[in-house]
Amino acid sequence: MSWLRIRFKRAPGGALLVAVGGLLLAGCSFFSTSVSPLDRSVILDKVPPGLTADAAESAVTSLDFRCTHRSGSFYDEDGREHQADQFLSCVKAPRRISFECENRDQVYVVLKGGISDQVYVARGPTCVKP
Repeated sequence: MSWLRIRFKRAPGGALLVAVGGLLLAGCSFFSTSVSPLDRSVILDKVPPGLTADAAESAVTSLDFRCTHRSGSFYDEDGREHQADQFLSCVKAPRRISFECENRDQVYVVLKGGISDQVYVARGPTCVKP
């Protein structure tokens, strides 16, 4: 750590700004806008179409998601809006990526007649401004 202090003290003022900016950009690299392929595969294998609503909810919650029953609209990972009379909206505990932001994985299970019909997996940021 003392090396960094000495390095910054000797560097011109502009170099310090560039170094701080570089650190901030490095922090942003942890901000992934999509669910990892492995996580997506596990979710889709565990929640195939054809499960009852209770079985689908149990399968998703076993992956550390919290689910609520909803109706209306939701957005998939590509930003497309979907409408459904019944769906499970499931959110995984956020993963901290900076002081202000977290990634939040979401699973939407569209239900038709109490049976899972379609499953969407998405990731979205949750940022709090100080």
